[in-house]
Amino acid sequence: MANRGQRLMEYEKIHPFSFGAEGKYFEGGESVKECLFHGEHFSAAVCYDLRFPEIFQEMSKKSDCIFVIANWPVVRSPQWSALLKARAIENLCYVVGVNCTGQSGNLMYEGMSAVYGPDGSLIAGEQKEEGLIEADLDFDWLRKYQEQFPFKRDRRPDIYKHFYL
Repeated sequence: MANRGQRLMEYEKIHPFSFGAEGKYFEGGESVKECLFHGEHFSAAVCYDLRFPEIFQEMSKKSDCIFVIANWPVVRSPQWSALLKARAIENLCYVVGVNCTGQSGNLMYEGMSAVYGPDGSLIAGEQKEEGLIEADLDFDWLRKYQEQFPFKRDRRPDIYKHFYL
């Protein structure tokens, strides 16, 4: 068990948000990361990374729960929810989206932090105000679900790599 305040993982956002000029000031990270916590494997992504399903496929090779930490504005809240749900379904894992609330400059944020299951179910969250959400993640059930619907076995990364050359 980790000690309070112990760093479990470091992650560098892979995709700087060029629309917001992040690419002018920041370089993207080069790899996905995972950590072990209470016997389960977790990964993390940052904000704009959510729009790139390939890295979630890579993370889900080892991790059964992926956290996405974000500043996702209210004008794109429907996309936030849809993408979190999609990443959970397509990777047969839990996806936890943690978003900010309030105002920063001209942008408004309404939260919509949420936990989605691998079947697309909303387990907890989607509230539009600041707060704490709790969710019980059943990793034994998750493994049974993954065995029942073994979609990831049908992936063809050997073919997909040709699309990017």
